[in-house]
Amino acid sequence: ARKGANPPFPFMNGAMELLSAPLVRYVAHSPEVAGFVSRAQQAVDARLAAGWPVYDPRRGKAKGPRVWRQNEDVALGFWISRGERRGLFNVTWVRINDRAINMACISTKGMYQRPRNDTISVHFLKRPGGSLYLWGLMHDGVPHSAEN
Repeated sequence: ARKGANPPFPFMNGAMELLSAPLVRYVAHSPEVAGFVSRAQQAVDARLAAGWPVYDPRRGKAKGPRVWRQNEDVALGFWISRGERRGLFNVTWVRINDRAINMACISTKGMYQRPRNDTISVHFLKRPGGSLYLWGLMHDGVPHSAEN
């Protein structure tokens, strides 16, 4: 780890992050996490001061120096697994894989899929109509279509 390598760690899915109070306190008060956040903020500030956007959605990625963008789920998994490896607390990791659905997806394969009847959680539910859609799909058995 001194040379930048870290062992594998669980991927945290934003739709199913349930943290105990001790885990929240660990992340909130960890000097390592504070240093990580400070370095990320400095990089974003420097990028913006140089006139570079943080992210250019038209191109899929932006030119200029690399900065932290939006992978907070991965970062949270990293910091919690690191504290667990040090024996600071015990964590129960739950594998839900393809039953954690991303509402913005239309795929029927891979990690991010549209909702199904066996869905455990739904991520990226941004519009009021999304709740009605999910109720119809999971409660009433209405099949998915582009119209609903």
